[in-house]
Amino acid sequence: MWSCDPPPATRIVLATLVGLVASALAAPPLALGAAAAGRTLPMRTAALVAATVALLVGTARVEQFDRRVLRSGAFAGTVTVTGQPSADRALASAAGAGETVVLVAPGVALQQGAVYRVSGRLRPLDPVVRGYYATQGAHLELGAARCAMTGRRGGLWGVVDEAHRAALSGMGVGSRSPPPRALVAGVTLGDSGALPTDVRAELRTSGLYHLVAVSGENVALVTVLVLIGLGLAGVVGTPARVSAMIGTGCYVLITGAGPSIVRAGVAGLLVGVAWLISRPVMRWHLLACGAVAVLAFNPLELFDPGFQLSFAAVIAIHVVAPRLRSLFGQAAAVSIACTLVTTPIAWWHFGRIAPLSVPANLLVLPVVGPILWLGLIGSAVGIVAPALAAPLLGLADLLAAYLLRVAQMCS
Repeated sequence: MWSCDPPPATRIVLATLVGLVASALAAPPLALGAAAAGRTLPMRTAALVAATVALLVGTARVEQFDRRVLRSGAFAGTVTVTGQPSADRALASAAGAGETVVLVAPGVALQQGAVYRVSGRLRPLDPVVRGYYATQGAHLELGAARCAMTGRRGGLWGVVDEAHRAALSGMGVGSRSPPPRALVAGVTLGDSGALPTDVRAELRTSGLYHLVAVSGENVALVTVLVLIGLGLAGVVGTPARVSAMIGTGCYVLITGAGPSIVRAGVAGLLVGVAWLISRPVMRWHLLACGAVAVLAFNPLELFDPGFQLSFAAVIAIHVVAPRLRSLFGQAAAVSIACTLVTTPIAWWHFGRIAPLSVPANLLVLPVVGPILWLGLIGSAVGIVAPALAAPLLGLADLLAAYLLRVAQMCS
């Protein structure tokens, strides 16, 4: 529960958050508001120091994302796909320039982590998407006339890419996968690259597209799955909790570490630490820590629709849903609360409203968890024994087909 007298640690986290928001808004004086996080002079001083440091770090990160080296015109060079591809479009880093561009390679099934030799033209982004891509540090579109894969990136992200590809391979997911299997990959790993355009549209208009953007629900379900599996194996207590924390961290990386999953991952790890040291868990402290983790890496995520929708949904669950529970019940209250709070944000960014979002989410609620569990177990088994994974993934396909049917009816 939120307290009118939060502990010092929470005050420092909130002060840090204020500094990061000030850096994103390019409004340094706003950081002075962090003084409100303290009641005593030492606490106010500590809060201002935290906000100032966050402001300086955040401003440096914003300058990095705003850095522009490339100019419109002909391009020939090497790029590395750094974002999750959507068909033939993906965020990519241009070698040498160190600048992010939106790579568009018609007819090429782009792969995250792959390195391509590209020749084409750089041009300004369409005004409709310019603001969105600016939050990712991309200001130009690279239209590829020629695009040939030459290798893959290395380092930690290379390892993450390999794990992600292995998970998809274990599920039998490729660029031509049927919609149900593509949706299993989306629900399980947040990988929506294989979803057909018309299916994406139906998920959006029905209010179900959030299911392919991994979030706190995914982390909770993964944690439960790990704890159940370890419990059946006779592993309980501290070893099980530590293993669940490690599993959460790995899951966050493998799914791509987007704002919603980072926020949920930070919360999950802090809950695990609280378990280990027998301390109470404060939901608002966890939420603030998640926001700091995301914005410390990229303060411009503040303007990203995914960031706003993710945090708005969590706030709705904690603030609005309890007030509706007595009228509608727990499941309906959560769905209605999230819809009420996130609809204005979705309308502002995308100009659309999903009028049947509440019934659609209630209809698919019973199958989301089983799809995730079956997808994860099937993927792990499929890596070593595809034949044994087939029944699990087949059942996941059936549940995903039902979900797609609901999306079609409610779109």
